[in-house]
Amino acid sequence: MKSRHDKHQNSIQHDSPPHKPAAPITFQIIQYWLSRRWAILFTAFVILAALVAYYPDVADDFDIWWHLQYGRHFVQQRTWTIDHSAFSWTPADAGWMYVSWIGSSLLYLAHQAGGYPALTVLQWLVFGVMVFLFYWFVRLCKSEWTVTHLAAVLLTGIAVNPIAIYIKPELFTLLFFTLAVWIYFASKVTVKNLFWIYPPLFLVWVNTHGGFINGLGFLALALLAEAAVYSFRHPSRMPKRLLHKFALCTGLAFSVVLINPHGFAYMMQIFQNAAAGGTHIQSITAYLPLWHFLFPASFPFRKTNTAWAMTLMAVILLVLAGAARIRHKQSSPPVLVLNLFFFVFGFALFRASIYFCILWFFSVQYLDWLGAWRLPRRLIMPAFCFTLLASGMIVYEIAVYNIYDSWFGSRIANFLPAAETEFAAQHKLPSPLFNDYLSGGYLIWHWNIPHNVFIDSRYGPYESTGVWKDYLAILAEGHLRLLDSKYKCNTAIINTFNNYRLTDMFLESPEWTLVYFNLAGAVFVQKSRLNDFLQRDGPVDMRPERFKDIANPRILITAFFLYCHFHPSSAPQLLVYYANNVRNYYRHKTADIRRMKTTLQQLGLHYE
Repeated sequence: MKSRHDKHQNSIQHDSPPHKPAAPITFQIIQYWLSRRWAILFTAFVILAALVAYYPDVADDFDIWWHLQYGRHFVQQRTWTIDHSAFSWTPADAGWMYVSWIGSSLLYLAHQAGGYPALTVLQWLVFGVMVFLFYWFVRLCKSEWTVTHLAAVLLTGIAVNPIAIYIKPELFTLLFFTLAVWIYFASKVTVKNLFWIYPPLFLVWVNTHGGFINGLGFLALALLAEAAVYSFRHPSRMPKRLLHKFALCTGLAFSVVLINPHGFAYMMQIFQNAAAGGTHIQSITAYLPLWHFLFPASFPFRKTNTAWAMTLMAVILLVLAGAARIRHKQSSPPVLVLNLFFFVFGFALFRASIYFCILWFFSVQYLDWLGAWRLPRRLIMPAFCFTLLASGMIVYEIAVYNIYDSWFGSRIANFLPAAETEFAAQHKLPSPLFNDYLSGGYLIWHWNIPHNVFIDSRYGPYESTGVWKDYLAILAEGHLRLLDSKYKCNTAIINTFNNYRLTDMFLESPEWTLVYFNLAGAVFVQKSRLNDFLQRDGPVDMRPERFKDIANPRILITAFFLYCHFHPSSAPQLLVYYANNVRNYYRHKTADIRRMKTTLQQLGLHYE
């Protein structure tokens, strides 16, 4: 008969894993120090600094301004509907269905509380809540928060940047989708019914931003995959009772989205637009496929980073899922199906890339929990190295390529046609007004006057009336004959920071003349109406000294070429400002200076 001691020794031998070679002492020491709290805090600080640098105030999307005007209307009128044709003098579709009354109102209230800086604080508050949900899920998986998790946050922050960098109601879709994914995975891990949160979540979401439709797609696909897994008796299947509650709450979520200003018709319009496409699909970057940015001809660094970050995410997920299947006979078909769908969706439609990036973080943590690997702790050192490399890459790209030198609203005014808008109003320039697609959104907010803009970045109200088609035709034809013959505009406000082509068309037109420009825009008047303006107001002070403190390369080179047309003898001074003010490590500085010198030589002007 074996003694109790012998039985205990046998159990130890039976339960102990096979012996593995010990990791080198140096590696163990580094792993130990990187797992300490101070190392986690240091890594978090590095990541925060890198992401702050990677998220400046950008000015190639003016949607925030018409959303603020919408919010002003919703809050002041205490309503959830709006006349979408109220802001343009050109024909617009008053019945266009667009629901954002909660999102636009929240943005307006934040702006009222603290201006544009308050909007950036709201943006980072959303980011903070997302990271908290990541952290909460890690803790639900009985895992420690490590440097590896922080590296995953950095990778996710890089991947979602081209969409998350913009402050508009879509920002709340980022948050709500994160919450929807958290509910799904937290319910699977804890085997508790958290699905009851879905109906109130989608009730708010449908009235905040149209991205709710992708949230519904996530629920529907997850439920179908879970039901299929359950029917095949897969080991990772969801318990029957929990699956029934998931189905019930998903059905309720699909029902509550009908509670919006347009009811079922809103849902139908979304599906019709998705099926039909539209001219905006080809003309707006956010609707282009992401595949193009893997090997782009130029280097749009944010989009290229997103394309490669998503590729890296997919590789990590596949390796983890494959290893779990081979080594531990563990798998989760619903998780793989969800990730495959949203990966393909994100690469097919650039704007949808955020969904896979959010889903990925929860998925890799869930697969680690499923296999009981504790990989985050084992991968601390490579994760720390990735953090340093990725953060260094961000700092380099911002220093070399970035053209936006404003953070937390510090210089946002430099990118807005505020002075140009005030100039047109103060000098009572003749109507009707033409403006570019971007500037229209700002004009709606700044003037707060009904029926005043030609077009704006909503595009939707102008698609069915032909205005959007005409605007694209003007850009495609490269001249203003259609504008002059059909719309007979007398004044134009153009965002020169983003519209080189349109600016050149007005400069080259024999019918238009430049009367004023500032940091971000230019004002043109029909030559036939120019004498009225000059006789009433006289010459305008346009000295180049206005730009002496500007260090933004895009603003300075644009002002240089405008002076070449407006007052050529002032152009050399802009060359001096550019050479002295623009950082030397800006990628295009040498080429820009060469272009400016060549232009001055062609004009026969002296420069130093």
